[in-house]
Amino acid sequence: MSHQNGIYQCLSCNFERDLSTENELLPAKGGLGELVFAIGGFLVAAALIL
Repeated sequence: MSHQNGIYQCLSCNFERDLSTENELLPAKGGLGELVFAIGGFLVAAALIL
């Protein structure tokens, strides 16, 4: 049995997955949607304070 960093291997069924590429599959954080949501949250909070 060889040990490799970033490789998940199931001992029961020999399933393997390269976890070092998992972050490449996720969408990028940030973006216009999160900016609009943050501005909207700030405006609601400001309206509640006033």
